[in-house]
Amino acid sequence: MNPNTFLRSTLKNNKPFFITTPIFYVNARPHVGHLYTLLLVDAIARYNKLKSNVSVISTTGTDEHGMKIQKAALAAGMKPLEFCSQNSQHFANLAVKANTDFTHFIRTTNKHHVYAVHNFWEAFSSKWMRLYITTFQVGKNYHFRLSHWTQTLLRHYHQHPDFVQPAVYHDAVVAELERGLKDLSISRPTSRIPWGILTPGDPTQTVYVWLDALVNYVSAIGYPWQFSINGTDQWMAGRCACHWERYWCGFHCIYWPAFLLAAGLKLPKHILVHGHWTMKDMKMSKSRGNVVDPFQLLERYGVDSVRYYLLKHGRLANDANFDENGIQSTLES
Repeated sequence: MNPNTFLRSTLKNNKPFFITTPIFYVNARPHVGHLYTLLLVDAIARYNKLKSNVSVISTTGTDEHGMKIQKAALAAGMKPLEFCSQNSQHFANLAVKANTDFTHFIRTTNKHHVYAVHNFWEAFSSKWMRLYITTFQVGKNYHFRLSHWTQTLLRHYHQHPDFVQPAVYHDAVVAELERGLKDLSISRPTSRIPWGILTPGDPTQTVYVWLDALVNYVSAIGYPWQFSINGTDQWMAGRCACHWERYWCGFHCIYWPAFLLAAGLKLPKHILVHGHWTMKDMKMSKSRGNVVDPFQLLERYGVDSVRYYLLKHGRLANDANFDENGIQSTLES
């Protein structure tokens, strides 16, 4: 599926339009995959702004809690918040450098986000959460009753066959749901992971980083809120573009909708998934030495050429192979 196909399908009457990237983990600097996600969401937001004559809100940001951040900060000889601030700025700089037009940039270390996570937790804690004693860890964890939402989510997916796009990913999520869901641990002992948001009323537990991170999609625009535009909550028309892996699929396409339903909130209209960028048909990684620095790319070839190349050649349903000669050809054509 070409992104242009999805782009043409996003026009929506005169309702407010909200779109968000996933937030980016700050344990490392941005790579070309992050740039592509920024550009894809920016293009859809601009298209709706130009053609739909509606209010457009677009958000991006950084995910800054958890064990990986603790370890990365320690390895860098920095305090966690200092480390997060430094790396978060790289992502903010990339959004500016690439001439993207985001209205909100969220950091999960923001005070408002912490407040929002606490409110979100309390919205479903009394009914949809249990405290488990885990003998193998000699500790305790709070568990979210995810299993309860299996059939509700299946009905939603069957009734909305375009909820996750492209369809290949929608079908994969349905298959996962049909296998059944187990309850989900949504806290960790603070003694093990102190770098995070403490659970309300229990300082011995830290909110699981993925629950913390997913709440950004509503905290970025003011949750808990009481306002709307033209009678429609801003985020209800939301789309989330994210890298496709089973890991991402579970959290964005299963856990996040279940969290929203448990908190009494409405689901987004669509979730947009895209593939990876590879180099010579191999996944980019530091160990292979084939990671593309997006800042160098933009500096070398210019913003417009890079934007055009990535948006033209990027794919949603499968991976795209990055070829720097392709950008050069773009300049020469």
